[in-house]
Amino acid sequence: MKRRDLLASSVGLAGLSLSQSVGATRPCPPPSLGIGGGIVASADCAAAVATQAPEWFVNMPERTWTTVAAAADDRLRAAASQPTTFRQAGDIRDLIVAFVGGTVDQLRGQMILGCNGGHAAYSGNEMYICNVRSESPRWTRLNQPSNPIGGEATNNSLANFADGNPRSCHTYYRPVFVDGTFWLPSCDAFWNTELSSTATYAFSRTRLQWTYHGHGLPGMNLNQGGFYKWPQGPSVFDSDTRLIWNWPQFNVLSDGSESVYTIHVDTKAITRYRYRCNFGSCQAAYIPNRRMVVFRTSNGGIFTMDMTDVSTSDTGVPYVRRGNDGSTGTFNGGLVYHRQSDSLIYWHDYGANLRRIDLDSWAVTTLEPAIENTTVPGSMPPQGCHGNFNIINEMGNGQAALVLILGIDQPVHVYKLPNVIA
Repeated sequence: MKRRDLLASSVGLAGLSLSQSVGATRPCPPPSLGIGGGIVASADCAAAVATQAPEWFVNMPERTWTTVAAAADDRLRAAASQPTTFRQAGDIRDLIVAFVGGTVDQLRGQMILGCNGGHAAYSGNEMYICNVRSESPRWTRLNQPSNPIGGEATNNSLANFADGNPRSCHTYYRPVFVDGTFWLPSCDAFWNTELSSTATYAFSRTRLQWTYHGHGLPGMNLNQGGFYKWPQGPSVFDSDTRLIWNWPQFNVLSDGSESVYTIHVDTKAITRYRYRCNFGSCQAAYIPNRRMVVFRTSNGGIFTMDMTDVSTSDTGVPYVRRGNDGSTGTFNGGLVYHRQSDSLIYWHDYGANLRRIDLDSWAVTTLEPAIENTTVPGSMPPQGCHGNFNIINEMGNGQAALVLILGIDQPVHVYKLPNVIA
């Protein structure tokens, strides 16, 4: 019998219910000048959802790359350079290169970045979108960053500023976007410290507001014996159970204490697990039709976890090793699930090439671009690209697009995936 002990040790957490109905919200007017002159999207509105694929995507040959948001005014630096109400510390280039990643609003076909920076890098906690599924993709800043003063900045604290909003941090592969809400389940090396926290925050895409939803692991000492247990692990959304899973201690914790947790996106209840997490900085993807999570580590290891067989009473390692793809390196590229071909696609500084993991044989193959391809992405930042390599499941014509962001001064790279990959 499968174990589904999902509610034991759960706690309800105070927080704003952020359910969204696009049909019940008014369309967004064009972005306007905020206080201090920054470009800010209007609150409590829904962006128009594209129902057809943009012409530039339709005209792309399959298995080719192109660039969008390429003009200087459309790039991330243009949106990030707009004046802010409060002066921010650090370098805005850290929005992409400071061990950070993004996620995707699948409904709107937008890439989303938020709270990227941390440690000695950029202090801003503002949100950015790139409307990839449009005829004229460009970056836009959604809101103003916090004044980078005050708040709590001790180990496993609220990791916030005086206004209650989270500090920027190394986001790695943790941001998840569900039903109009950007989730940040834990915070590694939050700004102006080397400290970390399992404080869980959510940003409403329509209200443009952050909400704190409790600590995933409130009793966790993230600095035991002078060794910082930086939460470099990934998050995934299990659409069957409506749970966001977070492995915050993937590279260090192996003592059988609570080290993995979930948060229910509707009830906001947190459940904690005692699974050991003993391999390094990694990526993860949820496979809905197989009810499993696949992990790919920075040294190429491929592992799976059966999501139909989980229990809060378990200790040990519930991961099955499936192979190794031969990659090496300290920090990761990106990993996504391509539902049309029922396979995993990843990029790890491969230029125009991709790699595919077959979910039946676990064979790894290289996907070379079509002969028509003329665009080759540049080098991955030394700190990895993590969730800045992502996928838009539906571009409006039944096909998916890979999205790759390598820097604030670079265009966004888009790859057209065929539905069938031989």
